[in-house]
Amino acid sequence: MVLVKALLSPDSENAKLCLEQWERATDVSDLDGRALRLIPLLSDRCKQHKIEIPFPKAVSKMERYWWLKHRWNERVIQPLLAHWIEQGMTPVVIKGLAVQNQIARPLNRTMSDIDVWLPYEQIDAAIDSLYAAGFEMDASIRMRYEQNPERYRLLRHAVPFHHTKLDVEFDLHWRLGGLVARNRVTDWLSNSATVELTLDGWAKGIRAMSGVPLVRTIMGNGYMDGNWSSAMWIFDLHQLTQNWSLADWEELKKSFFEDGVDFMWFWCLSTLFENGAKLPPKSFEAATPQPSIRYRRNIYYPHKDMYVRYVSILARVHLCKVMYSAFRHTQYRAYGERFPRKVKIFVAFFQASS
Repeated sequence: MVLVKALLSPDSENAKLCLEQWERATDVSDLDGRALRLIPLLSDRCKQHKIEIPFPKAVSKMERYWWLKHRWNERVIQPLLAHWIEQGMTPVVIKGLAVQNQIARPLNRTMSDIDVWLPYEQIDAAIDSLYAAGFEMDASIRMRYEQNPERYRLLRHAVPFHHTKLDVEFDLHWRLGGLVARNRVTDWLSNSATVELTLDGWAKGIRAMSGVPLVRTIMGNGYMDGNWSSAMWIFDLHQLTQNWSLADWEELKKSFFEDGVDFMWFWCLSTLFENGAKLPPKSFEAATPQPSIRYRRNIYYPHKDMYVRYVSILARVHLCKVMYSAFRHTQYRAYGERFPRKVKIFVAFFQASS
């Protein structure tokens, strides 16, 4: 996206050129939902570069919308989490709210929902509490969940809730998405209990994910979203890793490889490169950049990837059979001969030499 490159550029002139290009190609009355989430960041970057904000009236209204949405989410969710803490539960906020807790300008990080993790044994009580507060699952999801809760939790990492009257979305997690190994999730979220959510307006005692676990989670989330991703994960990573050491990057890379999802790591690096983002330390820049599409996998339907590979193997076997058949019927074999002439000449040569 041209907009992403503009927002990542440290050079004012280059950012201005990219924004002008984006403005010419954009109909603000039909703005892509992915770009909508970047509007507060767009306004902030323009002010930093001291350049004119494109579509100033529309941008101002969208900024106001996101500010109100943040405050509204806070007003609805904060009492719920405070009640959980009073009941002895241990909620840990992840993804968007955890990122806000770590960056200098929290309101630049927009959120469409609130993501909270709870230990597995506290999930049932949390779901009852959400129902009591007016939240509901989507009808199809609720049917699958209530039919077999254990199976649903085994196959999924979270369940989404929506408060239809207050228009607030809430995701309750018992695991992390992004193909993070389960034993790693337990360790990471246990350690997160030492980091307090310090954002104004939120109850004391709420914990927030941070460090390598948070960055790994947002990178995995960006990968799983694929073409629907708003590229927000790129800006999250850019801000969260500004003061990282090489050891931090090595630990992050190691987590991908140990979980067997190295393709996700390389996809993230390639996507960063394609959008002009700052890459990790030079030890990783030595690799030849490849198109990010090369590292895509069909995560939700892995059997389709296997089917494509299976068909490819069958096609190659069939091609070999056709080529072998064509070779057998060439003029190397005279009519009525049992062996091709080349074989007979080869055998005769060794008989003569012996």
